[in-house]
Amino acid sequence: MLRFGVEEIPESGMEVSHDLPRSWVEPLVGPQYFGRDDVVKASFALNRAGHTVIVRGQIAGGLGFVCSRCAEEASLQIDHSFTHVFVEVAARATSVPGEIGEDDDLEVTYYDGDTVDLEPLASEEIVLALPVAPKCSENCRGICQQCGTNLNEGPCACASDVVDPRWARLKELKI
Repeated sequence: MLRFGVEEIPESGMEVSHDLPRSWVEPLVGPQYFGRDDVVKASFALNRAGHTVIVRGQIAGGLGFVCSRCAEEASLQIDHSFTHVFVEVAARATSVPGEIGEDDDLEVTYYDGDTVDLEPLASEEIVLALPVAPKCSENCRGICQQCGTNLNEGPCACASDVVDPRWARLKELKI
């Protein structure tokens, strides 16, 4: 889907846009996120220097999610930019320590053959663009731990001075 022959990339570079369908995106983002838009747009600027390919990319689209505090559905607009370098495997043996291409460099992928595949890169960048614990709003109050009432809709009737019995002895300590 997103494979390019290294020799086909002109020295002046090339730009490519691709629509990633909802059916492709949803398995990546797991159960907490789901597709809102029919597609997520991916655009790439590819530049080549010999057998090294530099990719500057942009991922944009809308997703829905379940709030990690109140469990209500909300929407999220992704607009994520990234840069990635593809280095030929043969160049790995000749690299100097500290140069692009060290094993601990997460922005480098080694490729073997004469093509680079941007599909795994696109899937990785979509996942990296997502917040770990998304909230429907910055001031989301969540749900009551006793009765499950959504506290964004108003207070619940639970007693607010309930103390966990495991910590009750600490109330007896004098300061």
